[in-house]
Amino acid sequence: MTTLKYITISLVVLGVLFVPDAFSQSLSDSWIDGTPRLYEESQFLLNAVGTDNQAMLAPPLVAIRNPAFAVGDIKKFYAIDMQNNSQYLLDASLYAVSDSAYIFVEKDNPVPADKIKTLLNSFDGVYKEVTNNFGEPPNAIDNDSRIYILVMDIVDGALPNGVRILGYFSPIDQFRNIDISKWTRRRSNEVDMLYIDSISLLSKQVNM
Repeated sequence: MTTLKYITISLVVLGVLFVPDAFSQSLSDSWIDGTPRLYEESQFLLNAVGTDNQAMLAPPLVAIRNPAFAVGDIKKFYAIDMQNNSQYLLDASLYAVSDSAYIFVEKDNPVPADKIKTLLNSFDGVYKEVTNNFGEPPNAIDNDSRIYILVMDIVDGALPNGVRILGYFSPIDQFRNIDISKWTRRRSNEVDMLYIDSISLLSKQVNM
């Protein structure tokens, strides 16, 4: 199923993005991926909506479309409060765009331009390597081959031993709201999307 395939790709991308020298050893040793916290609901929705859960061949490469957004555009996104597993809306501005990704940054949580450039360059390289091995991520939901990266302050509260959530993939974003509205109060962003905590770009060392 494309959602499960996308989870695999997302975990690989998140793992590679958080390992390079841009992050201190203390930071890389103390982060966790929040995706597993959202797995149970995604499985429920897969069964409720009746989506085929059989393995699929990777979709073929598709032509690059013109970007749907321009740098400076504002868009609303649903995000997850990891403290209580609730959902909330936030505003984010598009900081950068490439053939592989849009990078949106949460309003009132600015990130230096050089950090965004580094993130985009790193992602473009990882995206090429991962898709060469795993195939393209599904893009049927928005007909755009680009991945949305939302840089934000992930609300995770105080976790044991100073551990913090630095990123996640929300499987619900792979569903259309019209298909899941009777099964959940959550809402999908209806795009292929990764969430990254801004602290991973703003600091090279986290005091534990």
